[in-house]
Amino acid sequence: GSSSSDHFHPSLLTPGGFIMLGVARIFWRAATVTDMCNRVAPLLNSMTFNEEDEFDMARQHTVEYVTCSAAGFYVCEARLNSAMVLKGTYFLAVVVFATASRVI
Repeated sequence: GSSSSDHFHPSLLTPGGFIMLGVARIFWRAATVTDMCNRVAPLLNSMTFNEEDEFDMARQHTVEYVTCSAAGFYVCEARLNSAMVLKGTYFLAVVVFATASRVI
């Protein structure tokens, strides 16, 4: 006979699954902030502060500063954006599916 310790119980993966979902949610939120930071420079560039002059040098310097600062969240010196998180989520889903199909 086989003992109960020889059987795999999917319920053992539940705590790890919740942790992975929490980490994925954190990455999605960080990527959203980075994507919002990408929109700040075009927003500043579309605003007019001085009615007499269409081209404002101070505004142009501010837009350049915001663009060159590359604000956002970084992971291992790589800027975290939604495309990167989507690729990671897809890869994780493939790994989970492959693991689950071997277990079942």
